[in-house]
Amino acid sequence: MRRIISGVIVEFRDVQPLDERRRSKLQLKYCELVEYISLSGDLLIDMMSSGCITRQQMEAVKEVNLSPAEKKRKLLDILTRRSIAHYKIFVNCLRRSGHISLANNLEDDKGKRQGLNFG
Repeated sequence: MRRIISGVIVEFRDVQPLDERRRSKLQLKYCELVEYISLSGDLLIDMMSSGCITRQQMEAVKEVNLSPAEKKRKLLDILTRRSIAHYKIFVNCLRRSGHISLANNLEDDKGKRQGLNFG
């Protein structure tokens, strides 16, 4: 069974917890993500409206007492506890918010853009 959520093709298997391969990608690119993700734009709003994070998770990331790096770490911590579908939606949100290089680095192996709808 397939559904399209926020421009991402989500299959039944994608509702499973984040797999080791994608979790490893987040860990491998962790420093790069913390340094280069910009939370000042619409990324968090896009992630929430796409169902990638909840309103409560978005508010936790936006906590005023956290430094920008701490906010990004909190977001990545949330993502590591989400599903494969949420990971795919996150990559698509990165792409839409102008973080093309970061999105490309997190995509499936060999540059495949599986599960993404670019039409």
